[in-house]
Amino acid sequence: MSKKDVMHLIDAGLFLNSPYPSVLREARDVDIILSFDFSMDDPFGTLKEASDYAAANKRPFPKIDFAKLHPDHPDSFYVFEEEGKPTIIHIPLFNIDNCENESTITEESKEYTTFQMIYRDKNKIDHLADLAAMNVKINRDGILEEIRKTSERRSSAICQFVQDMRSC
Repeated sequence: MSKKDVMHLIDAGLFLNSPYPSVLREARDVDIILSFDFSMDDPFGTLKEASDYAAANKRPFPKIDFAKLHPDHPDSFYVFEEEGKPTIIHIPLFNIDNCENESTITEESKEYTTFQMIYRDKNKIDHLADLAAMNVKINRDGILEEIRKTSERRSSAICQFVQDMRSC
């Protein structure tokens, strides 16, 4: 990304600051959602809004106990799952694993606010890209395991459907 002279980035999260409404459409039949949260304040804010949206619009969404989550020092990897609903892997950009402590999380959040419209400093762009890459790297095995589990559930459901069709 940083090799170009000019980059035009647009935030796709126009509603709820995330793409949950389009992903949760009934026709999508989504099994797993990787949620990379880049929110300014509460790293679970968009997740809470998505949960409320899903409830109001009768969309499948796992139950999440938000009282047990710690916005001041989030982990780098959360899995929310419930039978018959999409599994959500939630990865806050600034977290205890890549920022090391609450103070650094706070500093990073203030430095990279949601409403900072232009990043001209290549070092800042690289730093954010590096943090996001680190989140994926340190959680690679967990992400792959959840994808594997989700794939097995889907495969099992398809096999069951085929068996049911043969017995008709």
